Amino acid sequence: MKTYQIYDGENSSLLDDHPIIEAETGKEAIEEYLKKTNRNYKLKMSAGNDVLFSATPFVEKGGMRYKNGNSVWYKKV
Repeated sequence: MKTYQIYDGENSSLLDDHPIIEAETGKEAIEEYLKKTNRNYKLKMSAGNDVLFSATPFVEKGGMRYKNGNSVWYKKV
């Protein structure tokens, strides 16, 4: 399991604390986050201007978070 930091473009700004979710993949992390916030969306990976959600894998060492892979971006279908 990896640890992901979730960006929610519908309900947060860039300066908010973003939720932390553990999952196998970034998409699973976003889907779990959406279940916790009572939203049922179908997601599709996107690189366009219509993305709303992102999952960034990270590791925590000494109280600091370090990116551990590429972010994945998804839009609502």
